Amino acid sequence: MARMRSALLSMGVRCWPALALAMSAQGAAAYDWPQFNGDAAHSGNNTAETAITRNNVGALSLLFQADLPDVADGAPVVLQGAATAGGPRDIVFVTTRGGHIVALDAHTGAELWRQQYGPGSCRVNNAQQREPCYTTSSPVIDPDRLHVYSYGLDGNVHKYQAADGVEVIGGGWPQLATTKGFDEKGSSALALATSQGTSRLYVTHGGYPGDAGDYQGHVTTIDLASGEQRVFNADCSNVTVHFVHAPEAPACAKVQTAIWSRPGVIYDAVLDRLFTATGNGTLRRK
Repeated sequence: MARMRSALLSMGVRCWPALALAMSAQGAAAYDWPQFNGDAAHSGNNTAETAITRNNVGALSLLFQADLPDVADGAPVVLQGAATAGGPRDIVFVTTRGGHIVALDAHTGAELWRQQYGPGSCRVNNAQQREPCYTTSSPVIDPDRLHVYSYGLDGNVHKYQAADGVEVIGGGWPQLATTKGFDEKGSSALALATSQGTSRLYVTHGGYPGDAGDYQGHVTTIDLASGEQRVFNADCSNVTVHFVHAPEAPACAKVQTAIWSRPGVIYDAVLDRLFTATGNGTLRRK
């Protein structure tokens, strides 16, 4: 069992439960940390923060530790005052390398629920002697504060009720993000941005370490209201579909250009533009 410790500041676990307790004691309004680095720009800057200062940050201490079913190699997200059958609860959500999403009580670390779409027979680059497919993605909380999204190793993004983990099926969910999970790795955090009143979820893909296989790197954009998708491919970007493994069609002769970085997609509200980065140069199949 992997162990998640609240001392892992890079995971955002230590400060958030401690902050939740401090805020509750002060009677301050709850606030969320709904995606990687907090907001659509992934700024990591919480302007509502008042409980933790440079004068008391050194006094933070271990609040809890919790056993997870697998390593969580992505940042957690936090929903405060979630409406559950047992009353309002502050919840931490993490996505594991093995395709779980786990919901924990933000004050005690007690597991509230879990779901998993694991690798099954999927092996990295289709090599049976190598490790199972995995993800280093992070979840996102819906602006409605009732749902949470997480990447599964079946190549889909899944939508769950935040309170109890019941999966939402229908209305476009689950949403396809890759047809080649053995070559395309869901490595970046899921991202969410709202532009001109429309909220969209962004899912990015690259390749696994070693840069092998048939991957193009792409961004899948999902309209949360309609379920409509759009796809941007880093290679063959004039073709806006999910490619399949060559020689099947649709495919792209160029390979091994990834969407790169932990945030995946960054939204600039001033410019109303998305920014993302690619890795590797242009290669072709031989």
